[in-house]
Amino acid sequence: MTVTAHDLAEYRILAGVSDEHLQLIADSSSEVRFGTDERILSTDEPADHFYLIRSGRVAIEIDAPGRTTIVIETISALDVVGVSWLLPPHRWTFDATALEAVTAIEVDAVALRAACEIDPALGYALYTRFAVLLHERLVATRIRALDLYGATTS
Repeated sequence: MTVTAHDLAEYRILAGVSDEHLQLIADSSSEVRFGTDERILSTDEPADHFYLIRSGRVAIEIDAPGRTTIVIETISALDVVGVSWLLPPHRWTFDATALEAVTAIEVDAVALRAACEIDPALGYALYTRFAVLLHERLVATRIRALDLYGATTS
C-alpha cells in the first residue's frame, strides 16, 4: 500500500506539520506488518527507521540482567515506535516487540534526517514534536523504574 500525506496527518506526532513536509515523509515511507511476538526493534541496532502504528499493540521493553524482560510502555494505534532515529548515535535504546499482529508505516529515518539537514523548517517541526514524545517516554520509564525499584517502608 502506498502511504499518503493524508495517512500521516492522522498521527498526533505529525499534527500541524505542513502538507509539503507530510508528503516528503510519505515519500520515504511504506506499510509493514509484524506478527505476534515478532521483534520490531533491538537495543543497539542502527536506528535507521521508525514506525507509526496503524493497528495492533507493541511493547517497549528493556532486558534486565538476571530478570525477565521489563515492559516500559505499551504502544498502540496512532502512536510511534522508535525515537532514537533522531539523535546521534542513531541506535535503538530499547527493544520493541509486537504483542499482537501489527500494521505500521515504516519511515526511512536516514532519508528523513538528510531532508531535515536540507530543510531546517522540517527539522525544527520534527525535533519539537519528537522532543515532547521523548519527554513522555522518559516519564513513563521513570514511573516504571519507581514501580520496580521504589523505596520500601520499614
